[in-house]
Amino acid sequence: MLGKLIKYDFKAISIPLLILHSALLLFTIFSRFFVFNHIDYSENNPLSLFTFLFVLLFYIGNIAISLGTYVIIALRFYKHLFTEKGYLARTLPVSSLSHLLSKTIVGIVWGFVNTILITFCTAFVIFTPSFFKATNLIGGMNVFFQVFGFHNSFQVAFFLIATVILTLLSVICSIALIYLAIALGSLFSNHKILASIAFYFVLNFAYSMISSIVMLPLFVKSTSTFESIRNLPHLLFSTYGILSIVIIILSTLSYFVIHYLMDKKIDL
Repeated sequence: MLGKLIKYDFKAISIPLLILHSALLLFTIFSRFFVFNHIDYSENNPLSLFTFLFVLLFYIGNIAISLGTYVIIALRFYKHLFTEKGYLARTLPVSSLSHLLSKTIVGIVWGFVNTILITFCTAFVIFTPSFFKATNLIGGMNVFFQVFGFHNSFQVAFFLIATVILTLLSVICSIALIYLAIALGSLFSNHKILASIAFYFVLNFAYSMISSIVMLPLFVKSTSTFESIRNLPHLLFSTYGILSIVIIILSTLSYFVIHYLMDKKIDL
């Protein structure tokens, strides 16, 4: 039954998200070939006002697409589980855990796809032939990695893989935070959406504070000597490891609370 739920949720949510990200890809292609390809990155050629405004519009559009993706995911979770439609969904011979798992899997997949597409589109418009010619990006990156302690390609590859894993964990945590805010907001008899938005900002602040407090000793230690700056891989891998543990703990606790609220406290 879980497989059928996942298939149903993908079908319901994918149409608006496919339209949204298709628009992003089309706008990215247009931006690359008609605007960014004509930007001269040399110091003596500042951007024209039109080009500057278009670049600004592109980045605002990326933010809007990303925000829209998570809004659509949140609305699907809220409408299908915490409204009149949610009452009908609860009458099905499916546990609340199955509903939660289905929505979570679909949300994580689309959240990760959104992150990949935003990253790809940003890189696609920036890394033009003119940009490579003006910046010598490849050579600069090699120097950067060598100066800051990346002495071999294995360390660089491990860093990139760790970045992808941390990004995936961040998406999982973001979905957990959104769903928890909606579940807590649904405890109110009135103004559930406003309550959910308020809980989202409170939880986001709390999660950020917890992460900062946990990471503080590492940053204090790393900034105490200049030599630690030259050992950037150790600092980055330590940071990634601690952040991953924090994200996993917070996400797990969040999903336990969401399941408890759905199963015991929320009265549709």
